[in-house]
Amino acid sequence: MKKYLIITTQRTGSSWLVDMLSSNQQIASYPELFRLTPETNYPSYGYSDIMFYEKWSKSKGYHKFYNLFKKNQSKYQEYFCEALKLNQTKEGIEAFGFKVMYQQIAANRGFIDFALGYFDKIIHLKRKNHLDVAVSKAYMERHKITHNPTGERPDIELDIRETVNYIKKLILEESKFTKILQQQAEGKVNTFFYEDLTADNEHEMSNIYHHIGVTPAAVASSFEKGNKNSLADIVTNYDELVTALANQGLTHYLDV
Repeated sequence: MKKYLIITTQRTGSSWLVDMLSSNQQIASYPELFRLTPETNYPSYGYSDIMFYEKWSKSKGYHKFYNLFKKNQSKYQEYFCEALKLNQTKEGIEAFGFKVMYQQIAANRGFIDFALGYFDKIIHLKRKNHLDVAVSKAYMERHKITHNPTGERPDIELDIRETVNYIKKLILEESKFTKILQQQAEGKVNTFFYEDLTADNEHEMSNIYHHIGVTPAAVASSFEKGNKNSLADIVTNYDELVTALANQGLTHYLDV
């Protein structure tokens, strides 16, 4: 069975991608199995028959200091061995995988080294415009808009300093993981962009299917993507944002 991993950060359309992948009957696609708050309810997209890693770890009696030791590699192996066996019993499933956030990788010592050896294919999902990621995060926190099916966005006043600092953080995180993934064997890692998925979904999903190693199929999803409002229309302190981005040499994100 083929095994894949989506590496990304929040507000990149990763929930949408997981949902689309799970619509392919050859794929068992999971959301985050590593969650910083595993006590929360499981998302309503993708497969949900594997216990969160943190809950599984506690059920095995591994205490919180376990990750300080080299043994955590064998713990990851044990966890995914159980996940693999479960999916091997499902009729028609040829591949299984899930998504993991940059922050979750940082919180789980040794996971990235394990993952690069264990998973057959890596999908590095990015968003070309880090400003859109920062604004989407602000919407999620301010208006509780996690997934917006209408594409219509209410006005928002941004914390300019927080927005700029978050963009700079995203740039550093993405650069770090890009360098790590560039060291892998040719063909193992492929980068895909949210903007390309929205512009030509059928073509990009076909490329993702080929990368994973399954036959392309028609895509279905309960998510609808595409923002109908420009930032100038919805950010009430847009002029202040433009000035702050100019001071940091980041105005190119206004044109993406």
